[in-house]
Amino acid sequence: PQSPPSPQPPQPLSPPAPPAVPFPPQGVLILDGNSDTEACVHDVAATQHDGTAIAAQCCDGSTCKRRTSSSNVDCIAGTWSSSFQYTTFQEASARCAALGYTLCDKNCQGQGCSYDVIWVWTSLLCPLPPPPPPPLPPLLPGMVLPPPSPPSSPDPFVQLSCGFEVDTCA
Repeated sequence: PQSPPSPQPPQPLSPPAPPAVPFPPQGVLILDGNSDTEACVHDVAATQHDGTAIAAQCCDGSTCKRRTSSSNVDCIAGTWSSSFQYTTFQEASARCAALGYTLCDKNCQGQGCSYDVIWVWTSLLCPLPPPPPPPLPPLLPGMVLPPPSPPSSPDPFVQLSCGFEVDTCA
């Protein structure tokens, strides 16, 4: 008698999900879907900014892809007015990666899905804040800091000093 064939391991139904893109420590730049207006998002769980949704839009090189076909039925994050799906930065990045795309570094104005009226995720990082001023050098023995400047007064006559008596001089 023959022995039964050994069972084959189950095959995955879909390709494994791409690794999650980490949320940048300085935040992610989002763009208005229809202009150059920009804002920084610092919350890894954000799906909205100032009460307005942020959409996932992808790029294949420099080609914008708000949808996977010429139909708004196939929008990356659904159509804004009907089937929209809110996404975080990491979810938007994963949707693009699963299609072989990346998040864009621009808005894809006029490319469908009604995303022109909401924010869109980008691959751009928020600008870093300016560095703090350098520390003051240490005082050497015998050095004295100059006294602070007197506060400026909005009334120029208050700071006058006269050598003779006049009612308007202090």
